[in-house]
Amino acid sequence: MAEQDVLARTTEEIRSRLKELEPLVQEQERLRQALSALEGSAQKQPAAPRRGRSGGQGRARKRSSGRAGRGERRQQLLRVVQAEPGVRPSKAAHQMGINPAQLHSLSRRLEEAGEVERKDGGLYLGSSPGGDEAA
Repeated sequence: MAEQDVLARTTEEIRSRLKELEPLVQEQERLRQALSALEGSAQKQPAAPRRGRSGGQGRARKRSSGRAGRGERRQQLLRVVQAEPGVRPSKAAHQMGINPAQLHSLSRRLEEAGEVERKDGGLYLGSSPGGDEAA
């Protein structure tokens, strides 16, 4: 009987502690997503060319096409909107390093899917399962 009491008490203590920690876990995830969105926009800014002593004559570097992978822009926009609910589309486009027209097209598709909502000119996470509003 004493063993069951210890087990019940321990189980309750663990549940209580998990409940206390839940807001911190949610905050950590929001901060990670915000940092990722910020780092993603910082990487899109062109860096000044580096020149060595050879005057820039060296082997050519492989350049990427600059295109985002499949679903990457969607994830970027959702991270930006989650980090800054009510963000204006033009500001979100600037943070993502894309043309506002591209963002308009993307946000319309996400609105139709219920993942993003537009209210008073700002973007907010939608209520669909992919919108992460409850997280």
